[in-house]
Amino acid sequence: MNPGKTKMKPMMMLLRAAMCSSLFLCQAVMAGPVQLSHDNQGGALIAPLWTVDAGNDTLITVRNNSANPAAIKVRLIGGDGFELLAFNLYLNDDDSWAGALTATDAGAALLFRDESCVVPVIDTAASGLAQIDLPLSERRSGYIEILEMGTHDGPRVAGAPLPPWPSCADLAERFETGDWAMDPATDMSAPQGRISTAVQIIDVADGGMISVPALAIDGFSDIAQHSAPDSAVPNLSTAHGEGTQFNATESRRCGSAGCQILTWARPIEAVASILAKPALRGDVSVNPAIGALAELVVTRPLKRYGAQDGFALGSEAGFALLDREGRFVESRVQTVQLSPPPPPKATPIALPALATDDAVVAVSFGQTDQSPFGVDSPLMGLPGDSISLDGTEFVAGHGVILFDQTFEQRLTSLEDQQVRGEAAIGVVVLQISNGTLVPDPTTQASVLSNYRAAETMTPR
Repeated sequence: MNPGKTKMKPMMMLLRAAMCSSLFLCQAVMAGPVQLSHDNQGGALIAPLWTVDAGNDTLITVRNNSANPAAIKVRLIGGDGFELLAFNLYLNDDDSWAGALTATDAGAALLFRDESCVVPVIDTAASGLAQIDLPLSERRSGYIEILEMGTHDGPRVAGAPLPPWPSCADLAERFETGDWAMDPATDMSAPQGRISTAVQIIDVADGGMISVPALAIDGFSDIAQHSAPDSAVPNLSTAHGEGTQFNATESRRCGSAGCQILTWARPIEAVASILAKPALRGDVSVNPAIGALAELVVTRPLKRYGAQDGFALGSEAGFALLDREGRFVESRVQTVQLSPPPPPKATPIALPALATDDAVVAVSFGQTDQSPFGVDSPLMGLPGDSISLDGTEFVAGHGVILFDQTFEQRLTSLEDQQVRGEAAIGVVVLQISNGTLVPDPTTQASVLSNYRAAETMTPR
């Protein structure tokens, strides 16, 4: 038994009793520790990838699986960690919203034709299509934060279900001259933690489509965190539990040996603790016989909060490639600088892209086309590093991204327990081509059949 944890339990009991002196907090949902969800729904969602580069479009669906109307914050984050767009969604029970990100002459835009309420209200064309142009950016890719801010708790008949949201115009007006202009928490209750998302990336010209596995967080907030669309909060750093106002936010980490509850001085540390991974593993196939391509996408969704209250979760990232028999494959990394000499056998090579503060980067294989940020990956068009396979005879196996840390760089809980690893989400994108199917009868051009898949990288 951990003696620090034994001391913490009485303190948490006192905190709970102290908070019951506040009517507002006693009405909050006892959400429990922040933890990863096992049913793909929760109070906070992270879709680790969107892109409109390399011929791709990104389709997004947000769903409220609760019987209660929900207020949801959607944040579109660029791959460099800067927020490009934020808006509020107001979904009734079992309601969903869908939109698409696509490339434009000026950069990228979000398009949607949906009756669900988006605030700020966007003017629509005669067809009902709404378009929001994203700020001009060289990075037309990134990830998405989706957070449930609370549920509608307006006037109702006793025993009747919660009323649906008023019209979108009425909701927008409440922020301008109504009660939300002074107090956005008016008529709002704690989140139910039952929102989910689906994200697909499709390349119509190449006939490739993947479903991006999203990560869901349970117990993110036990209080309403409703805010105006342009407010900086809530975000992934504002988790709230029973003891948060007393600098004690709990997280639950589960593994093969069971689950452990730890307490953290800052909410962002609680979130980081459940995302922390010492390493990520993903299958790699570059077999030319089947036209195989592979990319390992690494998303670090807390990088943009690095300056907050001195929070920083540092690491030195290295890469190792192993064949199907588990043998180390000696390779080198290609960057905009001259490639370094091959490292000693079985020594991970450094990944320059992960030495930056960029939030989304890719590791691809054998590419030479370079952008100002490094090497653009061929499937998703993401800046990152490319691993040279010249002379290795490697065709299939798996890659390992390791996050090496000093003791000072690791997270340390109030129980003095250390958690190793970078707060990272890994996704493998694979493509194979079926070769020539039926030539076009007019042009006699070959037709290729592409198959794409995406899966979560295995943590260690």
